[in-house]
Amino acid sequence: MLGRDAELGLIGERVREALDGACPAAFCIGEPGVGKSRLVAEAASAAFAAGVVVIRGRASSTGPVAVLRPFAEALSTIARRGLLPQDSLGGYRPLLGRVLPMLAEADTSGGSIGTAAPMVAFAEAMLRVLASVGASTGCLLLLEDLHEADAESLAVLDYLLDNLDGLPVAVLGTLRDEPCLARELLRQAERRHVVELVPVRRLDQAGCGALVVACLGGAEVAEPVRELVWRNSIGNPLLVEELLYDMVDSGQLVRTEDGWNLVLEPVVRPPASLVRSVSRRLELLGPAARRTLVTAAVYGDRFPVSVTMRATGDDEADFLDTVQAATQAQLLAVDEQPGCYSFRHPLLTSALLELVTEPERLEAATRLAEAVLADELSGPADPPGPSIAARRTAARLYVDAGQAVRAGELYASSGRAALAGGAVDSAAADLTEAVRLLTPVNRVTTELAADLVMALVESGQLARAVQQVERLPSVADPADTERLAAIHVHLAWGSYLSGLLQQGHTQLAAARALVAGLPDSPVRVEADVIAACLALDSPTGSTDDQARRLARAAAEAAERSGAAEAACRAWHALGRLSRAIDLAESTACFDRIVALAAEHRLPGWGLFGMSGAAGNRWLLDGDGLHLQIVRDHARRLGSVSILQPVEAHLGLHRVLVAEEPIAEIESSLELGITQARRFGNANLERYGLATLAVAAGQRADQAKLAAALERFRLVRGDDSIHLELATGLGSVFALLLDGRDDEGHRMLTDLADRGGGIAPYYLSGPNGLLPLLRTLDGRLTEPELDRLLGSVAGSMRWNRQFLHLAGAVLAGGRGDRTTAERHATQAEQAAMAYPVARFLGARLVAARAAEQGWGDPVGQLRAAEAWFHEQQMPAAARACRDLLRSLGASVRQRRDGSGAVPPTLRRVGVTVREYEVGLLAREHLGNKAIGDRLHISPRTVEKHIAALLVKLGVGSRGALIEQIGRLG
Repeated sequence: MLGRDAELGLIGERVREALDGACPAAFCIGEPGVGKSRLVAEAASAAFAAGVVVIRGRASSTGPVAVLRPFAEALSTIARRGLLPQDSLGGYRPLLGRVLPMLAEADTSGGSIGTAAPMVAFAEAMLRVLASVGASTGCLLLLEDLHEADAESLAVLDYLLDNLDGLPVAVLGTLRDEPCLARELLRQAERRHVVELVPVRRLDQAGCGALVVACLGGAEVAEPVRELVWRNSIGNPLLVEELLYDMVDSGQLVRTEDGWNLVLEPVVRPPASLVRSVSRRLELLGPAARRTLVTAAVYGDRFPVSVTMRATGDDEADFLDTVQAATQAQLLAVDEQPGCYSFRHPLLTSALLELVTEPERLEAATRLAEAVLADELSGPADPPGPSIAARRTAARLYVDAGQAVRAGELYASSGRAALAGGAVDSAAADLTEAVRLLTPVNRVTTELAADLVMALVESGQLARAVQQVERLPSVADPADTERLAAIHVHLAWGSYLSGLLQQGHTQLAAARALVAGLPDSPVRVEADVIAACLALDSPTGSTDDQARRLARAAAEAAERSGAAEAACRAWHALGRLSRAIDLAESTACFDRIVALAAEHRLPGWGLFGMSGAAGNRWLLDGDGLHLQIVRDHARRLGSVSILQPVEAHLGLHRVLVAEEPIAEIESSLELGITQARRFGNANLERYGLATLAVAAGQRADQAKLAAALERFRLVRGDDSIHLELATGLGSVFALLLDGRDDEGHRMLTDLADRGGGIAPYYLSGPNGLLPLLRTLDGRLTEPELDRLLGSVAGSMRWNRQFLHLAGAVLAGGRGDRTTAERHATQAEQAAMAYPVARFLGARLVAARAAEQGWGDPVGQLRAAEAWFHEQQMPAAARACRDLLRSLGASVRQRRDGSGAVPPTLRRVGVTVREYEVGLLAREHLGNKAIGDRLHISPRTVEKHIAALLVKLGVGSRGALIEQIGRLG
């Protein structure tokens, strides 16, 4: 009865009304197994418990046709119970002989009245029996499976429904929602308002999950189990039960300490009862419908009309007639995708396939594969030929047909087309299938292997790509030699992106060895580009100048030779290196990649260029919108190699802007770290762990910081350039937020002295926070600050907030308050995006600002203290309060439990005690009553009320109560 309260309530209400002499009767209608019989049984049990006489009859098509079977069962029940009227039926009693032969009597002509009487007379006799049986307590006639009832039974039912009014008789029944005489009769009766059809629908996903738990004894059930059952049953209760019991019996589903879990790969088979039901429905539909539905089932759960019709050879009218009949038989449904139908649920597809012989299935799969390709070629296409989806579908069907070579060729074709279109995940999947199918017949070419390696690298599956190359045989043909060298170059590129620099050098060496005797090979240009990229990220490798020189030479050579991908790689390296010199020039390099990608149809490289330009915009103005746009494009194309780093950069952005709960940010970072590890991307795993350390440091959470740094060290993060990120934005901030300014200053100075590698993290401190700390120590000069403000790193928003604070301190020190105020305003504008940095900066310069007379140090400190307190950063909040006291400003009292004060009230200075007084005032208590509750004097209550009036800006106690309610 789970999820059936509405239906059960409606049925119960109709039974009660009918017993009171008011129509209509009620009939549950729905698909097989949906729970119709269970519903009426529950209603019948409730009626029986109330003293109502319950009589049952069921129609059946099993065995020889039995005329009036449901009424024969009902009358037999009445007779067995001794409830058959003896005197009240009069001349109608012999008419019951149609179903109870012992009651038949000879008429005057010598014939049998019982067998020769008109059907309407039998119906009237049945009506009088029911009225007599229910005369004292009411009678409920329960008629089940009316979809299988004979015409005579339905004629009797029709008479009863029209003549029940005023009698203490209720009729309740069930039938399937499929074409049958019973459904038509009852729909007509519904229009006469003597019947109400009660639809019994499938359970929704929540109801299905509840039924799963109930069937398994109420124990905890793993979510994959619920999802599996829901997906295959689509909420049909009978299928839910049979699926569960089958999985338990087969050992796929077992109960553990944590509840019910899958321990084997689930193999979901249709229940035997469903197979029998489908078989019966196919027999009724006929041989032509069977052929059509079998063909559709071989295609899948959803099938296109045009393809299936072409495969069966039916004309449109016959095909649509069959589909319509199958829809009425509850086998098919109109699909949401135009031009398609689908089976009602996946197990129907499986049940149909259980009824198909192997030769039938192979033949149907072949005809469908040919139809898919022919259907695509019959219409206009640009470019001409079958689409990627059609080739992929036809390949799948050829696999089902046992034609591996043809399937492999189509998978290779669809995979290459997907790779050219930038759909790298789909390309990797299709090309993997092509290699698997073609390997046993020695049809895997070096070109196909190269395409697979490229797709695997682009989709982030570097380890699989390396394994694929290791399985390739040695080659002798020069063309294949050059192609194999190109594969190694691509692996070197993938290794570079994943931070596996040593592996990158190894693959590069292999590529160069293969083309050593080919001086004009474009692979040599590609190798030079990769060498520049590897030098770019090597902590102890070449200098910036050397890396730029290598990249520029490679870019020029690639442009001359027309090697588009090599040129894109070179521009990528130059774009990264140019960030330290000119962001506009760097963005121009990335824009050049986008242009080359459009010209040569390299969508993956187009995304690389977009991501580089978006990263520059983020550095400049702190806006993550462009990175989000690139992320969305990468998701649509399935480009993991671009999606993962963009997601990682957005993770750092979310940490710094601190607009979301820290738990959500940490959860997202952990997911990215797990994905990077799964794809073998050590570079992104270190970046993710470094960002996790930044998240902890920016919250001054020393325990989480230590844990993140330990995990960072375990993946050799201390030997990577990401150490600068974890230290400068993580460890240093944790020290400063804890008030350990000297330690933070020393750590940041050491970080700057180490140089930070070839591609420094421009935001990590040496270009912004450290100059501010040096200014406060009196060690930064005006010319140094001017140089920093004019630098690329100084133009980045994160750094600008600190550099302008430094400018304010220097200007205030020489008495130039106008310039100091201008710098303070610019710092405030830049810092608005970064609350942690903003309020830390306010705390760092507050004493100097108060001394020099610029800005609003007290106001800034109050805002910082409130924010740090709200974010549960006690040391940072305490440092702000100490500074306020030293400046002679009043300090809010922070009691235990201040977190209970809503943030909107806390920001205007409402204390814990004032909030408690305000809450009691909302109960319309007087000062004395409030004082008694809080164990304070009425006079003290009065002071708290007065303080609340001032802080909330209201003029009366009534307005105060309203304001407390609105803000609290």
